[in-house]
Amino acid sequence: ALFDFLLHLDYDPNNPGEVMDVAEKVWNQVSVVPHASYDRYPLSFSHIFGSGYDAGYFSYLWAEVLSCAVYERMKANAIFDPVEGERFVHSILSRGGEEKMLVMVQDFLGAKPTIDSMLRSEGIVKS
Repeated sequence: ALFDFLLHLDYDPNNPGEVMDVAEKVWNQVSVVPHASYDRYPLSFSHIFGSGYDAGYFSYLWAEVLSCAVYERMKANAIFDPVEGERFVHSILSRGGEEKMLVMVQDFLGAKPTIDSMLRSEGIVKS
């Protein structure tokens, strides 16, 4: 966590070698074992792709797609609009697990959700 924080706080894209310097600094600060000079752990990411966790991680992204679509719809109609709130309660919250989430969200939206709302939320595409 400290490595990620420092990297995002001070990273200079004009000095890509700095990544390993930051990693070394953090390793020396927090580890009880000396860091092997050949270890390039900041340049690897096996957590998702090498552990069988990939499908589970996808479910987080899918939940974000659904929540962003619902939020964008509610925001477009005034976030605290009581009529829209009632539709949300009736379409999703009160139904619990009686139906697949996609079907309930689709009922609320009146259309299939797309990735567009999430991309806007993340600032990847503009509104």
